[in-house]
Amino acid sequence: MIPELSKLAPGEVWLVGAGPGDPGLLTLLAARALEDADVVVHDALVDPGVLAMARAGARIVHAGKRGGRPSPCQPDISARLVAEAKAGARVLRLKGGDPFVFGRGGEEALALAAAGVPFRIVPGVTAGIGGLAYAGIPATHRDANSAVTFRDGTMAVADLGHRAYHVFRPGGELDRMVRFPSEGEQDPSGLGTTLPGNRRTFLLRAEAGGTLLGYPYLTLTVSVGETPEGKFSYSARPGPGPRVLERLSIDGNPVRVDEIARAWVPAEAEQATRVPAFTPKLLFDVLPDGGFAFSDSTGYAIKFAASDGTIRRVVTRPIMARTVTEEMRDQYREWRVAEVEEDFGFNELPPEARSQMREIMDYDGWLSVARSYPVHGEIPVIDDLRTTWTGSVWVRRTPDGGYPWEDHVAGSVLSGLAFSTAPAPASAVDVISADGRYVGTFPPQAGAIMFSAFGPGGLVAYVETDELDVPTVVVKRVPPEVR
Repeated sequence: MIPELSKLAPGEVWLVGAGPGDPGLLTLLAARALEDADVVVHDALVDPGVLAMARAGARIVHAGKRGGRPSPCQPDISARLVAEAKAGARVLRLKGGDPFVFGRGGEEALALAAAGVPFRIVPGVTAGIGGLAYAGIPATHRDANSAVTFRDGTMAVADLGHRAYHVFRPGGELDRMVRFPSEGEQDPSGLGTTLPGNRRTFLLRAEAGGTLLGYPYLTLTVSVGETPEGKFSYSARPGPGPRVLERLSIDGNPVRVDEIARAWVPAEAEQATRVPAFTPKLLFDVLPDGGFAFSDSTGYAIKFAASDGTIRRVVTRPIMARTVTEEMRDQYREWRVAEVEEDFGFNELPPEARSQMREIMDYDGWLSVARSYPVHGEIPVIDDLRTTWTGSVWVRRTPDGGYPWEDHVAGSVLSGLAFSTAPAPASAVDVISADGRYVGTFPPQAGAIMFSAFGPGGLVAYVETDELDVPTVVVKRVPPEVR
């Protein structure tokens, strides 16, 4: 017997996974939502057979994205969900697979929470799992978001679902699972729950001794509780993490975290609530002797540190940082204003609807932030840094065009909160030997690639993207003269 199921209520939004395509793989709650919904906002991966299950008279709204083609932007989709719910509609947001696996369900949930719209999350059979299951292939660790490989072939995979690292032996066998360090705090509201507290996102490198070296570049402060009126409350506030390097020891349970080095913090960054544009990045990589190299300043300075963080030498070159002029500062802020106009302007809507949507999305507030966004006074010399298998350091200089071609917090790894697929502009790449000597420079016109990783015997790896922004990892062996 099928149990009594909840109903989608007026003014409510359900974020529902539609599964990998076969309507037979829908959950009961997903089928119920299709029967109840006044508006179905679906992505491009939802099977037509699933949409055919919507009740007669329901409005079907296509909100799918396709690389290289005109597509609705995410802020517009989130705003549409808010507006429909505020108008009293029963809103079903239908996503292929699971709404929280590559589906931006988290972003939409945050937008709904910020607007005070009640919502429910209904999981679906994620396509990666369902497709493998149909093919008879078992799948595990589906929530893994990053992995690092040690020199001996051991791999550590971050599993967000279980909030733990899975450690695999070189042959691929699972060795152990190590819990993330505790980040919770006791709920002061008396509800008897544990709040998520501050959750940090790391950029990680695998050290020779079996530990991880990490930069907690992003902090998400999450809180849940109850309002004085007895209603559920939720908030999630992202912000920059501390400019520190920390060692994560995964030989015990849970992970042990120790601060190893504290990087330089520009005065503008100390006083600002946002990371100023053009702030020098904290770039780092590990050395084969257990130490690490890092760069944290505006000028050309590569610091070689011992395992405990003690600075052993600093390699400098007489290359000066460029001063940010008033014109450059104004151009940057105009660029941010144009982004706000594109994402929150809703200029295609009639005046009354445009005014309502701008108020919901705090258009004036975002414009104010863009027009006064903090800007660092100089453009840093160094853009990226990687160490090789033998201990030399490759240093990519900032392109002549400067920023912002990428995220100014974490560099080419990230663009905002999403992985960047934008190709890096041509720029000079310097090579520093393991003992700190300047070896030479690959000029921009040589087409030098800043590799993502170096292996033994001249192996290198980097990421290429196709015309649909699909990334591919490329592994090659470079000739001896390049090494």
